[in-house]
Amino acid sequence: MGSQQCAIDVVEAAYRLDCEEPEWLTSIAEAVRPVLDGGFGVSALTFRKTPSGGILPSQPVFVAGAEWLPRAMGALTALTRENRQDMVAATVWAAKPLVSTRAEASKAQGATEQFDRLLAHSLPVPMHDLVSITIADPTGVAFGIGGLWNKPRAITERDRTFWAMAGAHMAAGFRLREGLGKASVTGDAVLTPNGKCLHAEGPAKSKSAREILREAARAMDRARGALRRKSPEQALEIWKGLCAGRWSLVDSFESDGRRYVIARPNEPRLPDPRALSERERQVVAYAALGRANKLIAYTLGLSVSTVATHLASAMRKLGVRTRVELVKAFASLEGGAAPGPGTSNSTR
Repeated sequence: MGSQQCAIDVVEAAYRLDCEEPEWLTSIAEAVRPVLDGGFGVSALTFRKTPSGGILPSQPVFVAGAEWLPRAMGALTALTRENRQDMVAATVWAAKPLVSTRAEASKAQGATEQFDRLLAHSLPVPMHDLVSITIADPTGVAFGIGGLWNKPRAITERDRTFWAMAGAHMAAGFRLREGLGKASVTGDAVLTPNGKCLHAEGPAKSKSAREILREAARAMDRARGALRRKSPEQALEIWKGLCAGRWSLVDSFESDGRRYVIARPNEPRLPDPRALSERERQVVAYAALGRANKLIAYTLGLSVSTVATHLASAMRKLGVRTRVELVKAFASLEGGAAPGPGTSNSTR
């Protein structure tokens, strides 16, 4: 099975809210397994930045064996023990959404070479590649899913595009779970799968918001239907990371089995650099993670032109002329999100 065919399975797993984090991670690892399992199983874990700037990894989960995982985690822990949390942070927050350790990551990430050496000494079999999906969110949460390979694993640009999009949903699902208990139980709107709005409150009450949610619910339903197998590219394309930069759509089932779609607030909440609006902060923060405009638009459920407009406005407000200068200025502001070494100058 190719990455395209299992992408919607991964997206569905990302929005599970009916389980604890280990089970949630396991369900995502199971969905990703057809792509990442090189014969040794698949592992997954989360990372959170602490107020002091450290990195707090979760207990990892593994599927289909993955007996190598405790050894791999020992290597990661060794880096942390040696006060190399800067290396761990660089590896996690600067990684592309889908990376092959030996083929490309060691060229871009200072931590990888040392991590590889530690890992190689702890594994029961020779490792040629560690292929992983590493998803970071500017709010300070991230997670990684990986599988070992004893032969080279080619990664195409098509793979990268698909997993960057699927990763937007993984991060949104992770962020949504982090916010459980803070948002209202019912969300801002309740819709049927065909988009009929049964209830709306707050920002979802306006006619334009209801129309956006209606189209998003219908798109989600189409993506999960026959389209997921017939045209997985189109299915993933129409199921955006957020609706209008504000809502995630999640399932709710009544006791009689009826399914409803709940629009839950799930905006990335970021520090407040001087002069920037909330949406500008979000767009610039994703740019600081190396996200291209097209992926930022997909992640937030905005148009590419809207993303470009927010970036241009942020440049004017901060008195800079280029994307690189904008990211540096954003990072230098009190509370700004610092870019990793993988910061991109791409505007695509």
